[in-house]
Amino acid sequence: DWYRADRLYSIRRVSRGQIFNVSNGILSTAETLEPGSYTIDVDVTKPNIESSASSRIQLDVETINSEHVRQASTIRIQGEYPETLIDPTLGYPLDRLLNALASFLSVNIHSIKILAIRRVFQYHNPYDLPKPFELDKNEILTDVIFYVPAFNQFEVEHILNTNLDLFQSRFKIKAVASGPNPCNNYLCPK
Repeated sequence: DWYRADRLYSIRRVSRGQIFNVSNGILSTAETLEPGSYTIDVDVTKPNIESSASSRIQLDVETINSEHVRQASTIRIQGEYPETLIDPTLGYPLDRLLNALASFLSVNIHSIKILAIRRVFQYHNPYDLPKPFELDKNEILTDVIFYVPAFNQFEVEHILNTNLDLFQSRFKIKAVASGPNPCNNYLCPK
């Protein structure tokens, strides 16, 4: 659930010797992930009711052609955190986004390669009180960086920009922009 701050997370085991961290339900690593499959076992404890659960995460990493990164496009989504975009318990909004992209670009959904999903930095005054989750979620911006082999990035972004209003009416996704690829020197921001 979304009250992750009151949970305790601990990584019990990781295959392949990779070092992962978990904080507030978010799994991360500072190291480069080599292509292959990783298994991460995580324990979650709710200390206020002395309840715990275990979870196994299967993570598959592929090699990405550097040309895919150079020709990547970006779609900016409002109202979804990166975490909620991939959450199957929330209807898996990423599937809706992929279907929308495939529809507007007239390509097979499997030809769209997601390279990165990242939260867009938005300045918040440090003296303002935190917003309730739903209000914050409605204002949050998330960039989805992807590659479509049939088009160059300018064609993709032109097609998407001319259809931004249809994302909401047809697919219930608030797409606010498609623009310059933030990847630089073959690296995408985290």
